[in-house]
This record gives sequence, structure tokens and C-alpha cells, in this order.
Amino acid sequence: MKRGIREKIIGKLLFLTNGAMLGIILGLLVQNCGQQWSVNASGLAEKTEAVTGTSASANVINQSEKEEENICYLTFDDGPSSNTVKILDILKEYNAKATFFVIGNSLTEENREIVERMIKEGHSIGLHANNHNYSKFYENENSCLKDWELLENRLKKEYGIKTRLFRFPGGSACHYMKGNVKEHIAAMHEKGMVCFDWNVSGEDSVGSPTPAFIYQNVLQGALKYHTPVVLLHDSSIADATVEALKDILGELSSRGYRFETLENRKEYIFRSSRE
Repeated sequence: MKRGIREKIIGKLLFLTNGAMLGIILGLLVQNCGQQWSVNASGLAEKTEAVTGTSASANVINQSEKEEENICYLTFDDGPSSNTVKILDILKEYNAKATFFVIGNSLTEENREIVERMIKEGHSIGLHANNHNYSKFYENENSCLKDWELLENRLKKEYGIKTRLFRFPGGSACHYMKGNVKEHIAAMHEKGMVCFDWNVSGEDSVGSPTPAFIYQNVLQGALKYHTPVVLLHDSSIADATVEALKDILGELSSRGYRFETLENRKEYIFRSSRE
């Protein structure tokens, strides 16, 4: 190839390369002066106002992450019992609040002080069942509503407690419901009540769980959410739950979670019960 032709080709290549680089540089300058793209919490790209600095995108993402608080909502079903006292002691040690869904049959005179202590120490109480017998509770379309009314009246009359919280025995997806869950929830909503299932379960009422098993279930589940609703139990057979609770509170606290009652959370119902 002749020298003159070769020099012309090289010159054109340099021109094109420099032009491309200049385009990239100009593009970056325009982007930083106007809008930029960042990744939102759902993993989708979205436009955001530009942030000054060399790591603008990182700053935007960190800002949105800081707005997400980690709040764990511990809930205990089937009490009160002697184990509830131990659980209250541990919660107090960690300055943690919880919600107790109580059983009417457990509201004995012997347990009165336990219920009064729950309220005094800032915990919440919800309706679970007056009679925790699934066959009787779900006997017909109105049986669970009548059962809750009995429990609600007992709490008002005997303890001066008025609650907005309730939880179906077995959860709203319980097969005993026979497809009536939406009607029951609607009836309770008319009374100003709020339903709570859970998105994390310690599996502490199934078989003979060990404290380590309960701890693992809670941690693996809770860390998936900013505001987990954790199902545990405080019945007289929940000894393993008591043993696991300190480690659960300690680990979640170290991960930045604090513990509040369901009075401070929006309603949570299993998806299958909403569809």
C-alpha cells in the first residue's frame, strides 16, 4: 500500500475514534447535569434526580435503603401460661414489645396478673379464640364470630381491655374455614377489627422442636423482610420457644431490628385468603 493512502486511512480512523470518545464524554456530562438511572427496591430501573458527586447512583440507592426500617413484630399464640411469664421477662430484658393472641380458656384467675402485666409493660393483646377447638370454632358460618364475641366481651368485662387485633386459629388459610374466610374478615372489618396472619413461623408447635430448630426458622424467615410478622407460641408446652427467644432477640437486634406491637403495623393476611 502506498504511503499517502495509508496515512489517509490512519487519519480517518483516529478521527472516528476521537469522535466516539468525545461523544461518550459529552453523554456523561449531559447525564450528570440532568437525570440519571438508578435501581429501585424492586430491581427495576427508574429515573431519579441527579445527585452531585462521583458516586451519584450509589448515593441514591443508599438513601432509599436508609428509609426502610427493620421492625420485627413478634406474636405469641395460645397463652397466657407460666411460659408467658418467662417470655415477658426476656422481652423486658431486650426492651422488646410483642403481641399476644390469647385463648379465653386460659384467662383464668390464676393468670390474671400475667395479662395485666402484658398491658402494663406495653404489649398488645389480640383475639385468638375463646375455645381453641377447631371443630367447634369452625363448626358453621357464625360459630367463630360468636366465639370471638365471647372472648371480646370477657376481655372488656374482666380486664378492661378493648382490642382491634384478631388472628384465626390455624391462620386464615386453615382448611377448617371451608371457603368462608372473606366473609369472616369482612364481618370483622365492619367492627373495626384488623386481621393478622404471619410471614415467618418458628414452627414451635409442630412435633417436638428444639430451641435451635426454632431459632433457625425465625432467623431464616425474618431476615427476608423489613417488617416480618413472626408466629411463636406461649402455651404451657412452649418450653423450647422460651429457650430460643433470647438468641432470637439478640441476633435480630444485632442485625438492626427493633420489636414493636401489631398496633403499629398494617394488616397482614395470607395472599390465598385475599384472592
